[in-house]
Amino acid sequence: MQVNQPINLFKLGTTYRLPDTLNRLTVGGNVTWQSEMYATTQINYTGPYYKAVQDPFAVVGLLANYQVDEHLSVGLNVNNLFDKKYYDGMGTFNSGSYGEPRNAMVNAKWKF
Repeated sequence: MQVNQPINLFKLGTTYRLPDTLNRLTVGGNVTWQSEMYATTQINYTGPYYKAVQDPFAVVGLLANYQVDEHLSVGLNVNNLFDKKYYDGMGTFNSGSYGEPRNAMVNAKWKF
């Protein structure tokens, strides 16, 4: 049996707008966890089969958003906060791709 996707996947995210004088600030976070996944692979067409395994892992993200005025908001998102190295997918013939490393995004939104 070839399993190149996790059997179990759990995602949770939330945001919270701070109270009182900080009510223009929203903070939040998310976590994604997945169970083990594996791929049965062969180095060449005549060689033996090998089982490549990705252990279970979790990836955490944080966000903050500030409402400057009724039109403008600015935000910051940090993904893969702990810079976890993991496979995003696994395939046959020794193929696989790493998931995104830690990265940050700054955004600005204007409402008309």
